[in-house]
This record gives sequence, C-alpha cells and structure tokens, in this order.
Amino acid sequence: MKPSAKLATAFMLGAATAAALFKVRVDKQRSSSRKSAAIESNTVNDNSREAQLVPGNALEPLSTGVLVRRSIEAFPAGYLLLISIIQSVALGLLLTEAVSLLTKPASTIQIITIVSQAATVFGALVIISYVYLWFVVMMRWASTFRDTVIPYAIGVTEIVASLILGRSISWWIAATVVPAVCGAALFNTITRLDPRAFIDKPAMYHTVRLLLWRIIMCCAAITAIGVTGSILLYHDVLHGVPAALAPLSLILPAFVAVGINEKSLNSVFASYGITRRPLFWPKRHTV
Repeated sequence: MKPSAKLATAFMLGAATAAALFKVRVDKQRSSSRKSAAIESNTVNDNSREAQLVPGNALEPLSTGVLVRRSIEAFPAGYLLLISIIQSVALGLLLTEAVSLLTKPASTIQIITIVSQAATVFGALVIISYVYLWFVVMMRWASTFRDTVIPYAIGVTEIVASLILGRSISWWIAATVVPAVCGAALFNTITRLDPRAFIDKPAMYHTVRLLLWRIIMCCAAITAIGVTGSILLYHDVLHGVPAALAPLSLILPAFVAVGINEKSLNSVFASYGITRRPLFWPKRHTV
C-alpha cells in the first residue's frame, strides 16, 4: 500500500472516531444544558435571564462567569477531540503498516521484531489515551498554545514509530522520543497544577502532584532503556531473538506507570466517596 493510501485510511479512521466522540460530547452537553436550564428556571426570574441576552451577533455577553464556563467546557472537549483524532490516525497507520509487513515473506526474526514493535507502539497508544482520560477528569485550566502543541507533538512521535516498523536502530530512536515527549508533557501539567483545584481536600493536590512525578520517572526509565537499546544495536551487541524481543522492554515500565496510576487514582476517588473498579486492586478503597 502506498504511503498516501495509508495516510488516507488512517485519517478516515481518525475522523470517524473523532466524529463519534464529538457526537457523544455534544449529546452530553445538550443534556447538561437542559438540566442547568431547569435548575436556573427555579432560581432566576425571567426578567434577569432576558437581561443577560444581547441582540445581534454577541448572543451572550462575556463576563467572568461566562468566560470560566466556556473555558471549562472547551478544555476537555478540545483535548479529547484532538487526542482522539491523533490516536486514531496513529492506530490506523500502525495496523496498516504491521499487516503490510506481516503479509510479506519474512524470516522468523523479522516477524518477531515486527510483532514486538507493533505491540509496544499499541501499548503506548492505549496508555497515553488512558492518561488523557483521567487527566481531563481531574484538571481544568485556561488553554494556551503550549497545551495545543503537546497532543500533536506526542502524536507525531507515535506516527513516526508506526511508520517505520521493522527497522532496527531508526525505530528504536523514534520509540525513545515518545516517552521523552510524554515526560515533558507531564512536566507541563505539573507547572499548571494549582492547589486551589483541590480546595476541599488540599491533600489531594500533593497526591496528584506525586503521581505525575512518578509517571515522569517511568518515562525517564523508558527513555533510558531506549537509548541503551539504540547504542547496543548500533554496536551490534544485540542480535537474533534477544534483539527481536527487546522492544517489549520499553513497554514494561509503562505498565508499572499504569499500576501507579490506578493505585493513586483509587485513593483520590475514594477520598471523594467514589469507588472505582480497578483491575489490579479489586478490594474496596477507603480513606
């Protein structure tokens, strides 16, 4: 399959996924708007509501409350829309490239290499999506240009690693860049983290901050493994089956990060009286 056809297929998959998620988001916003309107009708009289409306193109004048509400609505919607498109494109390219390579004549070592590399990239896609999901649940702030660049930067690293499956040193270098960029993105989150976001439970600020630092350390460990693997391959120290299976070593610390996430998030949610159903810690968490 030509690269242009691969990109077109991946983009169509991403667009379809994003459209579905966007529709769900719109439906939820409409439902939320109806509930808010019902509550507001019991607390605000008709004259005061009409006074807030401005004829013409403005429709709703900008005020502190309106700006805060719009920012809260736009932050998760924008982030989830961006990440869903980018992750879907990366997943489409990964599947297209992996199937294309596996259907060609290849040695056992080559097949193992392709499968292990594809499994590693797929694991990265799933884990990054998972982190974004809990991230938009826990945090809100006024978006900046940097916040917009970060999902694209992560997506580019994932797409490059997907496009060069089956290669040796070049794939390792591309795969090493993924956790490095993710670590930088998490550090940006730490810089934007505000204790006032947890005003009812100040201790949760330190819990979430510690969680982010621990994930950054996992990203640093993955990056170090990637650099080490690249050097060993460059000097032809790794070869044969060990070299073919070595890509899986990159995803192992990521699953450690998932475990850390689950344990910390269980504690955070339990402090607010919400019980999750974790995979690795099935017992009920209480504070």
